[in-house]
Formats: sequence, structure tokens, C-alpha cells
Amino acid sequence: MAPVAAALAGVGYDFTMHRSTALTRSKTVPIVSTCLFFAVLAYLSYIYVTPLYAHQYPWMWSLGRDLDRSMPPEVLVIIADYGDPRVIYYSKRKGWHFLQDGLLKRNPHNTQEAITVLEKLRGEGASYLAFTQHTFWWFQYYQGFRGYLEARYRRVRETTEYVIFDVTTSKLEETTSPLRNLSKRATTLSPLQGIINSRPVRTQFIRGWVYASVVESLYLSSP
Repeated sequence: MAPVAAALAGVGYDFTMHRSTALTRSKTVPIVSTCLFFAVLAYLSYIYVTPLYAHQYPWMWSLGRDLDRSMPPEVLVIIADYGDPRVIYYSKRKGWHFLQDGLLKRNPHNTQEAITVLEKLRGEGASYLAFTQHTFWWFQYYQGFRGYLEARYRRVRETTEYVIFDVTTSKLEETTSPLRNLSKRATTLSPLQGIINSRPVRTQFIRGWVYASVVESLYLSSP
């Protein structure tokens, strides 16, 4: 249809130019008419074509750009977006749609499935989980899943259009890490205690002072 219309428009334009030249016997009129024609054509093209390049969902672009600016380039992301590829494309990252069952993008059947799939993707290297405004209703419908996220992972960004969770490390893992450090210290002190007890010293005071000094140096040198 477009080629036919263009051909007819060209024939009509050529006929009009010849008639105007014959009537006015001036070379200026065709030149001015041609410039005016292309100016109107350019304006109309801009008016009708520009909306085709506009972001239909600006928040998808905002989320993608946020991930791109604030996340390391090698991280993997999970996007709850019903399989729309735009967020992952704008983020310039690799990742998964949540939930994705083959080619089908769907909602979780229940809280347990959402948790299971999330932990599976974490095991495959996922670092961040993002929800768009189209999936905010999950927080009300899957309240157990929401509680699971809030208890274990930090919200690193929250707007009216999207939410991003850092799922790299669980809060529970961060909480237990000091206990692990104390356990390591105790393991380190055990052989030192044996050495101190096995060697004769002159007084109980000297033995206590030596042990306290060792404990203090280990504590200050620990991260």
C-alpha cells in the first residue's frame, strides 16, 4: 500500500509542478513549492513517528537503568515481570524471568514454590531480585513469601514503580558469621591453653597475664 501511495504522490507532485511552471512561467515557484512540500512532509513524519519510539512503560526503563548503574556488570538478576524482556535488556545484565516454566511465564502456585524457585536461582548465581509494579500484588497474595524475603534479604531500592532485593547473602548468614568467628578464635586458643598449662611457671599471676595478653592480641587482630 505504501509504495503505491508514494508512486501516486510522486506523479501528482510532478503534474502540479509542471502546471504551476506553465502558468507562472517562473522557476522560483517550483523551488519554493518543493521546499515547502518537504518541510511539511518532515513535520508530519516527526509528529506521527515519534510516539513509536517513546517508552510505553517508562518504569521498565527506569528499573533497567537503575540495575545498570548500581550493580556490578557480572551479576545475574531475577525479574518478576511476566517475561517482558525490556528490563533485562535495559539493565545490560543476564538473568531470569520469575517465574519461568520453559517458555511459559506465570505466577507461583503458592508461597513454597516461589521460595523454592528463588533459592534454586540463588544457587545458580542470582544476586538481585526485582519486582515491577505489575507484580506488587504478590506481596499481598503470597504473604508467606513476602515474610521470607523481608526476614532474609535487604531491600536495596524501593520506589512506587519497582523494588529490588539483594539476595546475594541472607541476613541469617550475616547474623551467624560473628558466632563462627568466635568459634574459630576458641579453636585457635585451645592449643595455646595447652601450651601454657603444660609448661611450669613460677606464679599463677604470670600464667594469667600471659594468657590474657594472647587473648587480647588475637581479638585486636581479628577482622
